[in-house]
Amino acid sequence: MILRSSDDRVVTVLTLGGREVGLGNCEVIVKAICLTNDKKVAPNVRRRILLAGAAATFGIVLAAGPAYASTTTNWPYSLGTSGYDVSYPQCSVASSYPTNFSGFAIIGVGDGRPFTANPCVKAEWGAALTAQASSISIYINTGNSGAYGHDITAACAAHVPSIYSRKLAQAWEIGCSEADYAFATASLDGVTPAKPASASSDLNLGGGMWWADVENGNSWSTNTALNQATIEGVTDELSNPVNPSYTGFGGLPVGVYSNTTFWSKITGSSSWSPSTSNADWYAGSSCSSSFDGKSVWVAQYGTTSTAGDPDTAC
Repeated sequence: MILRSSDDRVVTVLTLGGREVGLGNCEVIVKAICLTNDKKVAPNVRRRILLAGAAATFGIVLAAGPAYASTTTNWPYSLGTSGYDVSYPQCSVASSYPTNFSGFAIIGVGDGRPFTANPCVKAEWGAALTAQASSISIYINTGNSGAYGHDITAACAAHVPSIYSRKLAQAWEIGCSEADYAFATASLDGVTPAKPASASSDLNLGGGMWWADVENGNSWSTNTALNQATIEGVTDELSNPVNPSYTGFGGLPVGVYSNTTFWSKITGSSSWSPSTSNADWYAGSSCSSSFDGKSVWVAQYGTTSTAGDPDTAC
């Protein structure tokens, strides 16, 4: 990871597999140097300095880093391991984040709705890092509402698949833009589920995947075809971003969080599945259930506490 000036803005650049990925404006204080949007930083300011500043700024213990899970069919999960998911509901109980984050962690970057931001992502991510979570994944909120048309990004509007037109095209654009908003939030907060090159490198990376949260609590159209297009837009963008600002966030597994009740009502089907999703994260049931025919990689069930929801890898 390096810091590079672009025009008069400081941007963070993460190198993954030989590709440089923009991660947004940097506002980290490193020792006596304040890296702000109106400063230029030489290209030779390296990741080690940035991580030291991040640790000092946010009080995150990065030296140990996550104990990354070995690659399996259901990477980044190993059968039978446990974990927790947390998001904005846990912001008020930071002192009681799960102590067994040494399993896997899944952290929501939204504030319960699409195009919103979880205000305590950094603290939750830091807790998972400190606990040496085996992997840290991100989930994003999704939905389909006409009001979200105002949030469509130019990149998503310019890359609608040819199979969609008119209302279906806009629905896909909304989903794509929900993913872009999540990318922007993750970038601003300095978190990403990208897999590190090794267990000792890029210790602020999560070593996880992306999840799309699809449930009745958010706004959805009564037209299930539109909802399907939105979900497809989300998973398309998460898996292979069309927005050039976020291409480096792609290439990871993408899954969907839902259950049979949510899925059948929102999509109108128990067999339809987005073409660019890899797996299910089943809400409130065991590993044997699937809501769309995809393999279940994670099941969320057990006793929920104020510190988060328990999950099991399938």
